[in-house]
Amino acid sequence: MTSTDPTDHLVVENAAGHRSIWATVRGEPPPGWFKIGKPRSREACLDWIEQNAMKRPSAAGAASPEAVGSPGAAVVVPFPNADAAERLFVFPHAGSGVNYYHFLAKALVSSRFEVVLVLYPGRELRTREDPIESMDELVSLLQEELGPCWDGRPFQFFGHSMGALAAFELAHRLRTERKPEPHRLILSGRLPPHSATNVLKMEGLSDAAFLDAVGHRYGAIPQAILENEDLCALILRAMRADFVLMERYQSREREKLTQPLLLVNGRDDRWVDRDHVAEWDQHTLGRVTNHFFDGDHFYLPQHVDALVDLILEGDGRVKEKP
Repeated sequence: MTSTDPTDHLVVENAAGHRSIWATVRGEPPPGWFKIGKPRSREACLDWIEQNAMKRPSAAGAASPEAVGSPGAAVVVPFPNADAAERLFVFPHAGSGVNYYHFLAKALVSSRFEVVLVLYPGRELRTREDPIESMDELVSLLQEELGPCWDGRPFQFFGHSMGALAAFELAHRLRTERKPEPHRLILSGRLPPHSATNVLKMEGLSDAAFLDAVGHRYGAIPQAILENEDLCALILRAMRADFVLMERYQSREREKLTQPLLLVNGRDDRWVDRDHVAEWDQHTLGRVTNHFFDGDHFYLPQHVDALVDLILEGDGRVKEKP
């Protein structure tokens, strides 16, 4: 529905920091969502979300988030620290933006790491851009956009689910192009590239059926969003593109990486077979360490302290746990 009413929408935010828009004709936002500012048009709400991405009230003395990289680059640094010895680049899961991973940046704020959150096109600050449906295209874009971020400091990659594949593929691209490489990959919620992953088949899947399937598979979409047309519309386009990307993704034979891999997963993640996850060792000459946490596919926020302990080990040489 197109409206000319200049005050027909609101910007809303939940406790996790996710922002969206809400049509005023629907009354009050769903439980857990709070209004930001005054009513305005849908386009003005989208403009405001873009202009204020990652800008929130912070504790006294906390640094303001910065966006870095080339124009339009999908890189946000919530807690800039030019004195940090290392950088950790975080690659989100399908359908996600950088806001979800703010908890990890906050947990590492006093460590040796400066956390850099990678934002793909089509969401949050990049809402108006077309999302990408090809891993090769996404990796090419990330290589170009992240180029200004290789500042001489050592760095590591962390990726969850689709983000694990993106981190892995970008590491391969950097190696091929003889660019600076991460000295470790931390891969979460993903089987190795050669393993069957029971990818959701997208052809002929309606929006409603797609959202239902994603919600059933991963429990990743709050009911309040599923029941709201505006909130669904804001996430649907990018999320569908991400699942098309994963469906099209094909592993191929290449020279192995040399970096150590730290694998972190939820014990109850139905999409990560514990008998096969260690086969990531077929893709690197470095050591592969495997660690399981209690929880399902989205175990991360509940175990952030333990995850930080593993990350701070530095080179991946942590004791393997059952």
